[in-house]
Amino acid sequence: RRRHTRLQGDWSSDVCSSDLRGLLKKRVLSPMLQKLVTWFVLVGACTAMLPQLYSVLPKFEYKYSFKGPYLVNSKGQIPFWTHGGNAIASEDQVRVCPSIRSRKGWVWANEIYTGGNWMVDVSLRVTGRLRNGADGLAIWFTEAKGNEGPLFGNIESFKGIGVILDSFDNDGLNDNPKILVVLSNGSLHYEHQSDGLSQATGSCLRDFRNRPHPVKLRITYLRGTLEVWIHEGLSDIEDDYELCVTIPAVTGIPSAGYFGVSAATGGLSDDHDVLKFITHSLILYENRVEEELKKQQDTVNMEQMTKKYSEMSSEFEKKVDEAEKTEGKGHDGEGKGHGREWERDVERDQNVRIIAETQMRITREIQTLTAKLDQYISSGHPNPQAPGQNLEPLSGDVIQIKTLANTIQQQLSELRTIVDHLVRTGSDITSQQPLHEVKALVQQNGNSLQTMEVILKAIAQRQFLNDPTVACLSPYYFFVAIVIQAAVIIGYHLYQHRQERAAKKFF
Repeated sequence: RRRHTRLQGDWSSDVCSSDLRGLLKKRVLSPMLQKLVTWFVLVGACTAMLPQLYSVLPKFEYKYSFKGPYLVNSKGQIPFWTHGGNAIASEDQVRVCPSIRSRKGWVWANEIYTGGNWMVDVSLRVTGRLRNGADGLAIWFTEAKGNEGPLFGNIESFKGIGVILDSFDNDGLNDNPKILVVLSNGSLHYEHQSDGLSQATGSCLRDFRNRPHPVKLRITYLRGTLEVWIHEGLSDIEDDYELCVTIPAVTGIPSAGYFGVSAATGGLSDDHDVLKFITHSLILYENRVEEELKKQQDTVNMEQMTKKYSEMSSEFEKKVDEAEKTEGKGHDGEGKGHGREWERDVERDQNVRIIAETQMRITREIQTLTAKLDQYISSGHPNPQAPGQNLEPLSGDVIQIKTLANTIQQQLSELRTIVDHLVRTGSDITSQQPLHEVKALVQQNGNSLQTMEVILKAIAQRQFLNDPTVACLSPYYFFVAIVIQAAVIIGYHLYQHRQERAAKKFF
């Protein structure tokens, strides 16, 4: 109990200062003796403060912990953990191994722990309907994640720490259930027949089966010392722990490793449930002092950098203001005039670009239409052998379309010439004379295009009416087709009905 409270940094020193003050007031002690007593008091006070200087600060590590309720997510997985084998995760606990014979289960943290010193609180239940149970449960901190194996659900070739809760008495010495601490460098071959008695670094006899309250284990690794505390579950007092094992100057423990729990059953079986697994990293006082000094230094550096950047920003703003004042003196009107001219140039360039792109697109479309008309005439259309086809109007329409296309191309050429002239001379396109010429040409192009559209629609309609390949069905033939189709459908239904009646005679 005394060792447990020391880990929490609860030691204090009680000095009877009132008695000492009374002796000094009465001048019972000589001046030299008073000085000696004062020095002894100061030394005692400093000695009493030593445990506080070496106290630790626990920090909760959520990525290496789990507990109920809401232990699993919507997918049935434990956040930051992986379970497998016969392990079953529910809302409030993990059943690492159920009470079925010859079963194994495990749960391991996904991420490696690199904090050095640590403390693990495990709340568990091991319950069975028989007087004896098997095999047991183990808590691990190993260099690599474990796999399913014969050592209480884990492999024997682990490297790290194993705290084993062994339920079954294999050697017949009546020393089970018990808790063992096993350290391994990866070459261990566990002796199950002797319950690992010669391989355990430390052990204690504690009955953890069928307790009225959950059994709690607190495993701490601090400054090279491993301790295992146990709450046997006989009361609901939270801190009713007893020391089970202390192993000083532990060697071979990995500086970084994975936390895990595994369990197994044999010829007998128990339910092995873990209600919570809480991990804290233990930060030493000297490490905290270093961290605080580092934070203070970082704060000072940040303040210096902020001040430096503020000064640089102020100097830059002053230079910009001075440059603007220098350029603005005596050139206010000139600068405004240049700005307006620049805006007009930008607007003129945009207008010229729009006009040029539009007339280029129209030119390409006209060229495509002319090429198709030439191809249509050269391929022998209209067909002179087609009966009932009037050739003269169609040929005249094609010639008129070609004439319109040539006219539009000439007008676009004139439009391009005007725009090029405006660009070369730098004139404003929004002035009255150039704008009038451009509008006139655009209107002429629009009229020519509308006339061309009307002629093309007339040609298409005439081609459809005079095309001998397009045949229309007369109402007489349409009515005959409907009657034949209805007769076929009625005949098929009568035939099917007769077949069904003939088939029913056999039943």
